[in-house]
This record gives sequence, structure tokens and C-alpha cells, in this order.
Amino acid sequence: DPAAAELPLGMTLAFRAIGTFSDQTVQELSRTVVWSSNDTNIATIDADGIARGVTPGITSILATFQETVGEALLTVKGAVLESIAIEPEEVVLAPTDTFQLRANGFFSDDTVMNITNQVQWSSSGNQIATISETGVVTALASGETTITATRNSHTSSIPVTVATLESITISVAEEGAPVVGVGQTIRLIATGNFSDNLTMVITQQAEWSVQVNPAVASVSNQEGEKGVVTGEFPGFATVRAVRSGIFADFQVFVE
Repeated sequence: DPAAAELPLGMTLAFRAIGTFSDQTVQELSRTVVWSSNDTNIATIDADGIARGVTPGITSILATFQETVGEALLTVKGAVLESIAIEPEEVVLAPTDTFQLRANGFFSDDTVMNITNQVQWSSSGNQIATISETGVVTALASGETTITATRNSHTSSIPVTVATLESITISVAEEGAPVVGVGQTIRLIATGNFSDNLTMVITQQAEWSVQVNPAVASVSNQEGEKGVVTGEFPGFATVRAVRSGIFADFQVFVE
């Protein structure tokens, strides 16, 4: 996985090996298989399944487990990196918070690629917030710092502000009342209100729960789906979002 992929010259791509057995069970085998490339002049691959484009062309990436071989087609393109952009464009955090940044690479063939793990990250003020090799910001103390992603001669920077989270506001993502049918969903948004009149959406950083009438509605805490409420039974339920010891409640009605 993936079964076929394209990779700009000099960049890397992680492959996964998924094994399906005779009893129909499925297992992750990425660290068990032996990885190889049919043409190492075009692309190499290491023991962890990380392929690197060497020269433009097409090669097969092989994963061998016992006597079984899985194959993926890898095309290395001659496109070169032209610019980098960090997402989001600015971040506001409370002390001890963490936040995952993303670095997008824009290439000469107009393709865009997630290169978060292929840039060098740095913080201008490590006493305010640090940044890991994988783009995770850790807020330490109140203040402002600049986070920069660098790849070759290309850079991108965003401001990160560390402030005190004072309150949370919950709202419905789609315009309208907080009403949902049984078996249907609505998406809630949690906005953090920080000191110095700063605000930031913290839906994915909050912990969600149903405080009143959990049989009426459920709320997701899965990454990427946080704040999604599902109607279970007619009535009302109180949904809570918590972050850094601060919480807000929001009433949802199920028809």
C-alpha cells in the first residue's frame, strides 16, 4: 500500500505491507517483510519500507514474506520542489498543548505532496514552543515564536502564539439549529478563546463526551471526526468539549 504511486526526484515515500492469510485474517507486515526495488538506479527502499526517488523512471517495489511476494509500481518523476507551505497558517496554543503541523511541497509539474517528514523543522523561540522532527509543536510558555520548515533552499514559516485558554465556545458547523435525526449526524466546532483576544478552532484538540442523556446521542473522539454527533434516540443530550481543564457544554436535540 499504495499499489501504485508517483514520487518526485529526491523525495521519499512510505510503503505498507498488509498480509491476508488463509483464515481471512489481515495483519500489518511492514516491519516483517523484506523490501526491495527491481531497479535501485530509479528508486531505493530501506528495511522500514521508505522508498527514495533516485532518477526518473519506473520500477517495482517488492515486499517478500516467506514465499509470498507483493508488488507495487513506483514512478519517479523529474519534477523538482519549487516551494513549501505550512498548514495551518498560524497557531494559538495553551501551555503544555501539542499540535501537528503539515508541510506541503509544491513541485514543478504542479503536483502537491505532503512532505512533513522530509523537511527540517525549527523554532525561533524554543523557550516558547518546540517543534519535533515530525512537525509536532509543543507549547511551553506564554509568548510568540516562529516555526520554520526548510527543504534545500526552500522555507516556509508561520507564527505560533502561546496564551492562556480562558473559555471554549461550541457551535454547529453547518448553519442551522443543533437538531439531528435518529441515525443522522451533525458536526460541532469547538473554538478556543485565549488571552489577548486570540481565538483558534480546537475541535480536534478537544476531548468530547456526552454528559447528559448519552442514550440520546453519541459524539466521536476519533481523530479527524471529533465533534461529530450521531442521533441515537429522540430527546436532548448535552455534549461537552474539554481542553486544558476548560470545558463547554452544548445541547443537541434528536428528532
